[in-house]
Amino acid sequence: MEKKDILDGVDFSELDDDFYLEIEFDSIKAFRTEGSYSRLRNGHFHGYIGISFSNDGHDKPRQNQLNALYYFQDNQEQILNSLCASFINDYPELMKRYEQNTYDQESGFPELINPEQVKKLIGIEGLCIRNQEKDDVSYYGISFCCPWDEEHGLGILMHKNRVILVDRADIFCVGGRTEIEKDNGTYSEEKHKKELEELEKSRQEYISSLKEKKDTRKWWEFWK
Repeated sequence: MEKKDILDGVDFSELDDDFYLEIEFDSIKAFRTEGSYSRLRNGHFHGYIGISFSNDGHDKPRQNQLNALYYFQDNQEQILNSLCASFINDYPELMKRYEQNTYDQESGFPELINPEQVKKLIGIEGLCIRNQEKDDVSYYGISFCCPWDEEHGLGILMHKNRVILVDRADIFCVGGRTEIEKDNGTYSEEKHKKELEELEKSRQEYISSLKEKKDTRKWWEFWK
């Protein structure tokens, strides 16, 4: 039986700038849904995931991004089990970031021993397929809701079935560039230093603009 193309009938020109769409995956159904915050827009739920593509002016996703989506489709169970196993290894370090030293169900940090426990703890919200690639397959991030940080959630950055970075949910679309560049061999210390300098310059310019704005107020406005 011929496998159905999950993008069959999709017209990217009708989608928004991030080519957002919602697709059902069998393996997603194993993850917690009750109480999970969902970004799904089209009334979908159990088994569906919202997918977006990082876009830098193209009129449709690039081939390496499509390759990542098809890889996810073909290997979803393996990917998600690998993700859970890696998460269990990173779990103690994650707890330290939240100053949690012991397992505590009420704080959202129960003891985790196997992937099935992870799937009951976190819920998948969305998948973002990034511009950066390796071996013609894009990196992608998965965002999760989690009980220990309902505001910021959990983000896991991956390439194929390998976990690159575990952090807050916002990394799934915009963070982790240094880790990606180190992984695909494009990292440069000089380039990284320049980016940090530009970031610091931008920060100082922002602080200066706030000071200038404050200094231009009338004397009576300082009492407001």
